[in-house]
Amino acid sequence: MKSLNFILRVLIILLFIIQGCGTFVTSDGTTNTRQGNREVQKKPALSPDKEEKIVKGELIVRFKDTVTNQEMEKIISSIGARTLKTVSKERKTVLILLPEELSEKDAINELSKLTDVLYAEPNRIYTLGAE
Repeated sequence: MKSLNFILRVLIILLFIIQGCGTFVTSDGTTNTRQGNREVQKKPALSPDKEEKIVKGELIVRFKDTVTNQEMEKIISSIGARTLKTVSKERKTVLILLPEELSEKDAINELSKLTDVLYAEPNRIYTLGAE
C-alpha cells in the first residue's frame, strides 16, 4: 500500500510538471509572451515546424580578446545601446540593450562590420521539451 501511495504521488507531481511545460496560445492565435519585464518574440527556426524565441531588443556580443573594456563600451554606445550584463569577462562577451528605434537585424549588421567584434546575435531563449 505504501508503494502505491508513493507511485500515485510521483504521477501527480509529473502531471503538474508536464502541464507547466506546455505552450499557451492566446485566443487571437499569437504566441508572444512576457517573461519578467522582457517581451519575448517567436521567430521561425531552421526547421519550419519549430520556432525560436528571442528577447526583443537584446543582443549578445562577443569582442576580440585584445579589445579593452573602454573600447567595448565605445562600440556599444556608438549604436546607441547600453550594456545590461557581462556574460563572460574572459571571453569579452556582453548582453546589450538596443534603443527602441534600432532593430536586432540592423544592429547585428552594424556590429558585424567592425573588426573588433567576433559576433553579435539575438538573445535566444532555450527551453527543454518533448518534440
